[in-house]
Amino acid sequence: MATLVPAPEYPIPSQDVSITFTGLVAGTNQIQVNATMAPTGSEIRRRIDAARGQVVDVYSGSATVPWKFKSDKGGVYTFELLEFVVRPSSGAMFAGDPAGSPQPVLQTKTTVLLYVGERLTLKMGEAPHQLDLVVFVWNDTVRATSVPVHGVATPALENPTSPAAASAKYDAPLLILVDALDGDLASSVLGTFATDFANVATAWNAHLANATAHNNADTLRPIAAGWSAATIKGAPAAISELRRLMTAHMGSLTIPAADPVDPPVPIHDAIDGTTVFQSAGCQEGRASQYFALADAVARLAEHKAIGAPVHNSVDAGAAPTIGALTTIMARYITALRLTSPTPPPARNPGASTLEQFGGFTA
Repeated sequence: MATLVPAPEYPIPSQDVSITFTGLVAGTNQIQVNATMAPTGSEIRRRIDAARGQVVDVYSGSATVPWKFKSDKGGVYTFELLEFVVRPSSGAMFAGDPAGSPQPVLQTKTTVLLYVGERLTLKMGEAPHQLDLVVFVWNDTVRATSVPVHGVATPALENPTSPAAASAKYDAPLLILVDALDGDLASSVLGTFATDFANVATAWNAHLANATAHNNADTLRPIAAGWSAATIKGAPAAISELRRLMTAHMGSLTIPAADPVDPPVPIHDAIDGTTVFQSAGCQEGRASQYFALADAVARLAEHKAIGAPVHNSVDAGAAPTIGALTTIMARYITALRLTSPTPPPARNPGASTLEQFGGFTA
C-alpha cells in the first residue's frame, strides 16, 4: 500500500519537507496527490473549502521525484494518492490524434495521511510563579524537536514569570523529566488522573498509619475511600479534602483519645511549618487539578522527609505512583522551594539570589 515518507520524519509548520512515495504498485511512474482534508486555518483547507467538492490537486509529477511540501499549520493532512502508468505515445495518425500523446493509465488510488507537528503549551503553576511546558505532538505521540532539524528544541520549559520560576527552569531533575516526554503517548503523559489521586491517597494514609515515624498513628485524618477524582467536576472536592487533612495533620501535635476523659494522644513532637501549599486550590479545569494534586505530592514528600524534631524518624515509605505530568508538576513545585536553586545561565549567582529571596529587581 502506498505511503508518504517525509524528510524530516517529523515535520513542523513552515518547514521545507521532502516527501517520497513508497509501496507503489509495480510500474507506477506518475503520481497525483489530491487534498481531501487539512487543518482549519491552513492554506490547503482554504482551497478545499473553496473548491466545494471539486478535486484539489496539490501535486502532480514523477513517482521517483520527491514532492517538495511546506505546511502552514500543524495537524493531520489527508490526501488521495493516485498512481498512474504513463505509456509512451503510439504515434499520431492525424492532427489532434490523442494517440500522439503519452497515455496515463490509473492503476490505483489510496488515502494517505501526513502528520505535521502541533505545538502545545501548558502554563504550570499559579501567579506569580509560572512556567510554560512546551511540546510538539505528531499523531498520538510527543516527540522531540531539535535546533539543527526544526530550528527549535522541545520538549522545553519557557517564559518564567518570577525569579524562582527562572531558576526552576534549569533544575536538573526537572529537565530530565521533561526530556523523558519524548516518545510518550499523549495518554501516558496524562496518566489516569483518578488513579493518580487514589495512589496519592493511599500513600497519605500509609504515612498516617506509620507508628514508627510518629509517636502514634494518626487515626483521625485518613482520607476515606469514598473520595474520588474520577470526574472533572468531582475532583476539586476530593483534592480539597486531601489538602484539608494534610494541613490538619501537619499542624497538630496530638489527636483526641478514644475516651474523652483520657489525655490526647501524641503524634508529632513539633508542628511541621516548613512550607505551605504552592497552589490556592483547584477548579474544574484539569490543568488546575493536576497542579493541585502535584502540590499535595510535593508537600507529602517534604513532610515525610522530616525527622526530628517533628517525627521520630524519616518516613521511608514508597512514594505514590503517578503519571508523567503530575510528576513534572510536583518536581517543579519542589524546585520553586529550593533554598539553593540553580541560577539561570549568564546570571551572577548573587544577583539571582537577591532577586529570588530578597525581592530585589534588576
